[in-house]
Amino acid sequence: MHACLRQPMRLCRWAGVFPVEGLDKKSCSELRFNLNSTYTIYHCISLLGQFLLTASSAYHFFTYDLSFNHLKDLVFYTTTMVTAFFIMKLASNWPTLIQRAGYIEKRVTHLIMNCHENNELSLNLLEHYFVSTASFVFELTPYSHWKAILYEVMNIQSTFLWNFTDAMTMCVSLYLTSYFRDLNKLIENQQRLKIIRWEEIRLYYSDLVQLVQTVDSKMCYLILLSFFTNVFFICVQLFSLLKAHKSLPYYFYYCYSSLFLFVRATLTSLLAANVNTVALKPFYILQHVPTSDYTIEVQRFIRQTKYTTTALSGLFFDVTRGMILTVIGTIVKYELVLLQFSVKTYEAIE
Repeated sequence: MHACLRQPMRLCRWAGVFPVEGLDKKSCSELRFNLNSTYTIYHCISLLGQFLLTASSAYHFFTYDLSFNHLKDLVFYTTTMVTAFFIMKLASNWPTLIQRAGYIEKRVTHLIMNCHENNELSLNLLEHYFVSTASFVFELTPYSHWKAILYEVMNIQSTFLWNFTDAMTMCVSLYLTSYFRDLNKLIENQQRLKIIRWEEIRLYYSDLVQLVQTVDSKMCYLILLSFFTNVFFICVQLFSLLKAHKSLPYYFYYCYSSLFLFVRATLTSLLAANVNTVALKPFYILQHVPTSDYTIEVQRFIRQTKYTTTALSGLFFDVTRGMILTVIGTIVKYELVLLQFSVKTYEAIE
């Protein structure tokens, strides 16, 4: 797990959102979460920036403008701030998680082995851009270039945090799925040789289930945020798309933006759900075990795969393909509600 994720985690650390030492080392024994390190100070400064953006957007929304656009800002910066706190928690547990995952990996190692000229005009345009895109900041404090630069740095970090949850979910999902795929290949190979050692396979399966549970216990908060933000912003983009049909440039922008967000959210969801799908495959293989091979170990294995849900979770839900269909239905339902509300509002204005 350390070998798979240490480079993406180093990128996160450079962005100021993952204060763990030792990520540049190949050995996980040198991983440290040090409160006195430069990385932690950098992360705390980033947390302060996320808090200021969230507080500013909340104050502006509730005091000045209860509009839909400013609600998007409030939800975006609130979720990225919460993500930053959860990543701090994940970072504090990262050395322990990696060591525990490494211990389980060693027990199933052989599975892997088998398978501008006018400066004044430019500055005016720059000021106009920041005042219009970050009104919740520059309506509360006078505009200055240093504030604009500071806002842009914090905004980039917010965008990075928003994308980090999806990227992290994808990487972890691929990592876990690969082990179950190797186990399934091992079962298929032994089936061809007609020497299936079910007791040994069940023990390996139990180790992999434990690995999923260990990773999920630290990742479930980020997965919950990932699904919440994706559902919210998909609804927002689709709603904006329905309103932008009179302006062709805006319409094309929202088409692209909605499609990109939907594809990314779908890919994240399917990869996460694939952990559950691949983990269930031994159950279907066990259903076709010949009577002569139907031993007590096979019975125990069937019960384990049938009654144990092996999947990543979002704290309150397990990520499965059935859950994804439920989320899609929810998006369609609430989009219709938003559209109906918009039509009634428009008729009332007329």
